[in-house]
This record gives sequence, structure tokens and C-alpha cells, in this order.
Amino acid sequence: MRNPDRVYEKPVGHIIMKCISAYDENRNNNFNLLRLCAAVSVVFTHSFALLGLGEENDPIYQLTGINASGYGLATFFIISGFLVTKSLNNRKSLWLFAKARILRLYPALILSLAFCLLIVGATFTTLAISNYLSSPQTLDFLVSNLNMPVIHKTLALPGVFVGNHNPYVNGALWTLAWESIFYIVLAAMGLTKLINYRPLMIVIALSAILLYIFAQGYNLSADAIITGGIGFGALFAAGACMHLYRNRILLGWSLLLGLVASVLLISSFLNGYLFTTLEYLAMIYVVIALAYLPKGKILLFNRLGDYSYGMYVFHFPIMQSLVQLMKIDSPYLLFAATLAVTTPFAILSWHFIEKRALRLK
Repeated sequence: MRNPDRVYEKPVGHIIMKCISAYDENRNNNFNLLRLCAAVSVVFTHSFALLGLGEENDPIYQLTGINASGYGLATFFIISGFLVTKSLNNRKSLWLFAKARILRLYPALILSLAFCLLIVGATFTTLAISNYLSSPQTLDFLVSNLNMPVIHKTLALPGVFVGNHNPYVNGALWTLAWESIFYIVLAAMGLTKLINYRPLMIVIALSAILLYIFAQGYNLSADAIITGGIGFGALFAAGACMHLYRNRILLGWSLLLGLVASVLLISSFLNGYLFTTLEYLAMIYVVIALAYLPKGKILLFNRLGDYSYGMYVFHFPIMQSLVQLMKIDSPYLLFAATLAVTTPFAILSWHFIEKRALRLK
């Protein structure tokens, strides 16, 4: 039943357009597909990076100034801000909110860490197994990644992939620190009731956006992890704003196409980090619109499940293993091979680990 307090439609000229709230109660949407596309985008960029090729070789970067991974991670954090804020508002207690977040992130992460430590690491380390298992670095890898809010994680294992271009065993895990930090901040806002003061989230989002622009333009932070976290925070907060103001924000194909056309037009006047920041800002609306507007057979994807997290946490060690075993030198071949091997892991992780854990919510 529809919530009578929500606004569902507004007139725009002679057209009646629907607000986000008109779509928000329908669980048959495209979030799962968007998240999987985001994960595949990250895999694509890593196919270049793990062969020692810079982002300038990524064709997506050549076209837009942002590599495929940038778009993928932006999509993840926008969706996360939107849906996790919705989850906080719908939960009866902070404990239920925290339990839901833990059950979503930790089961597949623990499986991935076991895979990295006991299979990939034990197979490829140049050390004796006893020395490998007793190394402080091995323990640091486990503890820093299980302690999710730790920003600077240990991502390499002793003697593993030392001959590869990148020594990390699972370099994708660093973003989970920021994800969990944003959950904690959001939970604190829920505990103090600040989440009910909606303009505050706009202030947070705008502050993070401005700080990101300054960090990019004036090199305020030489630490890419910190700078990246500021950008992720802006996108997460913006996604949260999209949910908090769902009664006022209109969704429509004409608005979506107009926004994209405007960004393309402005691109001839801006360049560098200012244009890429504009692209990220446009993505906030684009992602939510694509989650709800496309209908028809595309919605059948939801019958499969959410394979994005499994794809994200397993692809990096698999890709590194393929680089060492097969000596692949083509990023496109490496991308295809990684998807072929990782997809079964992602499917099994969803159906046998993640989906079952979520039932405990």
C-alpha cells in the first residue's frame, strides 16, 4: 500500500512526472544489474593496471577522463548511500541496521580472505609454508581486512606475486574501509536523530564535494586513499540526499537525457578535474534514474541474484593468479579470462553464502 505522506507525481508543464518516491516502494528495479556493471567496470580497469599499463591506456579514460573503475566505484557509493539510508529509515533499531550491514559485507569477505590466504597465497608464495603462515604480514593481512574501518590495509602477502607488476593479493578491498566508515557515520546520525534534519546531509555532501575539488586542484592530500575517500563520501552523501528528498526529486527520461546532453555541451568549456567532478555529479541522478526508469525484460535480471559483491571481492586474486600462471599480456584477454573464472565464484558466493546470510536479517 502506498504511503499517503509521500508525494508521487508533480506536473512539469503539460507532463505529469513521477518522483523517486513513486518508484521507491517497488523492489523490482535495476540496482542489482547496475551493481554488477559497476563491478565489471572495476575488473576492466584492473586488467590494465595489473599488467603495468596506466589509466591512459583505458579507452574509457581516453573518452571521458575517468577510467572504468572510477565510474564503477562511483556507482557503488551512490547506490549504497541511497539504499543504506533507506535501510536506516526502515529499521526499528540501530542494532537491526548494524546487523543487516554486517550480514551483507562480512560473510563473502571472510570467504574471500580465506581464499586469498589458504589457496592463492599458499599456492604462489615463494616462502616455505610454515614461514608464510607465521609471517607477521600474513596476520596483518587478515586482521586489517577483517577490521573493516582500517583505511590503510595490508593488501599483500609474504612472497606472493612478487614477480607481478603489482604485488597486492587483493587490492580491491581498500574501498570497503570507506564503505564501513560511512555506515558508522550514518548510524551515528540515526542515533542522534540528525538524519531527520535533511538539510544537514546536503551540507555534508556539498562540503565533501568542495573538499574533493580543492584536493584535486591544489593537491591538498598526497594520499590517494584519503582523496578517494573524500570523493566517495561526497557520492555516498549525495545518494543519501536522493533518498531523503525522494518526495521532491523527479525522475524522467527527458530529464535524464537533458542532463547528459548538458554535460556533453559543458565538456567543451571545462577540462581536467573540474569536468570529471561534473561527470561524477551528473552520475548521481543518472544512476538512480537508470535504477528505476528502464522497464520490461531488463528486470528479469533480478531473478538471477546480486553477483556484484562476489565479483568485486574475488576478481583481484584471480586476476593476479592468471597473470602469473598464463603470462597474459593483453588487458582485453585478461579481462575476459578473469570474468570467465570469477563469475562462478560470484554465483556460488551469492547463492550459498550471501543470500543465506541475508535471510538472518
